[in-house]
Amino acid sequence: MLTSHSVMTAYFAFWGLLIPFIYLMSSVLVRWLSVSKAWGVTQGAAVSALALALVVFVAQFWLNPVANVLVQINPLSSTLLLLIGFLAWVILRFSSRYLSGDTRQQDFQTWFLATLAAVSLLVIANHAALFVAAWLGVSLCLHQLLIYFPERPKAVLAAHKKFLLSRVADTLLIAAVILLAWSSESLLISEMIALNAQASERSWPVLLAVMLITLAALTQCAQLPFHGWLLQVMEAPTPVSALLHAGIINIGGFLLLRFAELLSVVALAQWLLLVIGTMTAIVASLTMMTRISIKVMLAWSTCAQMGFMLMEIALGFYTLAMLHLVAHSVYKAYSFLNSGDVVDTQVKQARYQAQTSSRWWHWLVSTGLVAAGFVGLHLLFGPWGLEFYLVATVMAIGVSIYLAESLRYPIQWAHALIPLAILGILTVYLVNKVVFAWLGTSMFPSSTIILPQAIWVIGIFTLFLLLFASLRVHPNSALSRKLYPAIYAGLYLDEWFSRYLLRFSPCRQLPPVALSPSHLSLNRSTSS
Repeated sequence: MLTSHSVMTAYFAFWGLLIPFIYLMSSVLVRWLSVSKAWGVTQGAAVSALALALVVFVAQFWLNPVANVLVQINPLSSTLLLLIGFLAWVILRFSSRYLSGDTRQQDFQTWFLATLAAVSLLVIANHAALFVAAWLGVSLCLHQLLIYFPERPKAVLAAHKKFLLSRVADTLLIAAVILLAWSSESLLISEMIALNAQASERSWPVLLAVMLITLAALTQCAQLPFHGWLLQVMEAPTPVSALLHAGIINIGGFLLLRFAELLSVVALAQWLLLVIGTMTAIVASLTMMTRISIKVMLAWSTCAQMGFMLMEIALGFYTLAMLHLVAHSVYKAYSFLNSGDVVDTQVKQARYQAQTSSRWWHWLVSTGLVAAGFVGLHLLFGPWGLEFYLVATVMAIGVSIYLAESLRYPIQWAHALIPLAILGILTVYLVNKVVFAWLGTSMFPSSTIILPQAIWVIGIFTLFLLLFASLRVHPNSALSRKLYPAIYAGLYLDEWFSRYLLRFSPCRQLPPVALSPSHLSLNRSTSS
């Protein structure tokens, strides 16, 4: 006999599955309506999905996580459903004004909603076939948005590169799922993970599957040297950029969080994530500082943030990576949707021109102040675990750079608020860390960080700080003149990768001139 709790649990799973269904049905319906009515349906679908996502998120606290033959709803999936619903609502409201008068508005709405349906299904799917189908659907629907302007050669070429890399990621993921299903004799993702994680010995299919999942995530998250397409899809409408950089790019991180129990027992996969993620974060951060195009700068920022997130996952900081994913998504959506106001912002900031070039004392003072602040916090509230010290080191380096740069400008009353702002940021981080740690207690294994990993992270970021300070203090030195062109070009990694990728599979939708070397260096463009 069914109890009231089991009935509510069944409804709970149904509510989650209803969200992608709403997006999908709306994507079909808008094709048959007038433009004004289509936007009404689109925004109505976004509001309905957001409301359902909120219900699912709240309901899980007394109905407990659900895993049946179709869906799995837990704190990770419900949080991401809520995030997707919020971003969809905001971006679609912006899009209705941004695309006003465009002749292809309904095409945009159709593929945008279809993409939302696929990514919503992905985060809750539990059956392997449903999971793979949703993964494929995200990429194929997004491709239609990336070629929204098919008459633009750069847009088509960048979308072609993304299409090829997505097929690589698809192949890797499908092979990994097949291996896990074979070893566990189950087609449910939850059972694949549980049975293989509990095994006393890791069989070669499981080890290989985890490596394939890791490579698929690295490819999907645009890590070096697979990053070029992410910087070159700026020809698509701004709402598409917001959806991509705030949402779709994160599914590689979601994939790793979903399989965290298996990832945590494969050291080689952890080291691969750690090294590539860290190097991508460093290279992308340096390159971002050389750009003047706001959208290209934001694209490099996304590349760097994905590197940071994968580094956190590699270290076993799964709840921190989950927090990072949510915070970065909200911030990046705002940044892209607000990019049109950058000119007004620059005009307002022009009155505060730097009084002097960067000096070494700026960096020594800023580093000393930040170090003193963290020592004080340690004496008051410490000691903490190794996770906090690693995160604190990276945060301290970022704050030191911000303070050193601010010391070049005239002293304003607002400078007195900097210490309070830093304390506020740290407090918000700690509160959110506690909340997300509570959410992820039952989902993720505990961190298993080892000393060599800690040494790698601290050493790499310390070298980054020294290099960045040297380039700022001595911009005309021989070292700066030699490094700047390479940093501006992202170490030429995308040029090398594109040359071989397009030789293997040229973009037949373009005339031959569009495939010349000058067109391959798309990440140097200053797209607006």
